[in-house]
Amino acid sequence: MAQFIQRVATWLANEVVVKGLAENRQFQQFAVRTQSKLDNLKKEGVTKATEGIKNAEGVKNAQGIIERSLADANKFGSMLADEVKKDLAKAAPKK
Repeated sequence: MAQFIQRVATWLANEVVVKGLAENRQFQQFAVRTQSKLDNLKKEGVTKATEGIKNAEGVKNAQGIIERSLADANKFGSMLADEVKKDLAKAAPKK
């Protein structure tokens, strides 16, 4: 019996509170402002996430460019070393 009375009291309190808040203009304004702020934060989060993904793709592209440039520089260095060896061999005094 005590549970029944407790449930009735809880239901009655919930009805009074919900109806009271639903009819309260300040609470309605608070709810609208809160929803608006949450929507804005959500949009900003999506925008930031999209920018982050684009930046990550840009970083991957930059890494590829750097790797290719380093490979080309390494190739150039090897070719230059070979040419210097050839030139030194030609310039060396013959015995």
